Order: sequence, then structure tokens, then C-alpha cells
Amino acid sequence: MPFCDASVDAIHSGAALHCWPSVQDGLAQVARVIKPGGKFFATTFLWGIPDEAVSLGENLSSVSGRRAYRFFSPTELEYLMKSAGFSSVEVEQLDRCAIIRCIR
Repeated sequence: MPFCDASVDAIHSGAALHCWPSVQDGLAQVARVIKPGGKFFATTFLWGIPDEAVSLGENLSSVSGRRAYRFFSPTELEYLMKSAGFSSVEVEQLDRCAIIRCIR
């Protein structure tokens, strides 16, 4: 991200984490640019999303050696956020979607 360290108050990533090529690297960048006490909000899909919503055969196939989408469990999302450096993490599950609220 082309921002200085600890320079942003808040970041929102709407329905997108499952599309990030490297979630761990992306979250590290988000945590780097958010000020201490700053907030990160995100939504994404969880494992078990219905085939009607995403064509699994088409979208989980290899794209340049990587899957096009990555789905998560709530536990995995909490782990990823804490590993990136967020001190407070809340993952709320709504059916097969997650709402993530973090504080750095």
C-alpha cells in the first residue's frame, strides 16, 4: 500500500478478502498503515457458500497456480487478523458470510 506507516485511521474491505491473492501479506500491509487504535472492517465468504452464489467448479480452479477464491472459517479469520498485528478481533458469522471488526 502506498501509505506511510501508522497514517490511516480506518480501512474497509467489503466482500473482498476471499479475492486477495495473499491474505497474509495484504493484512500485514493493512496493519502497517493503520494508526494504533485505528480500525479495520472487512466482510468475506466462509466455507460452505452455496453453489448458486459462486460457481465452485469455475472459480476454484487454478489461476496462475492459485485458486481464484479462498474461503475461510471464523477461527481462521480470527487467527489471520491477530497474526497480522490486530489487538482486538471480532468475527461475526452471518450464514456463510463473516463480518470482521479489528482494532490495531
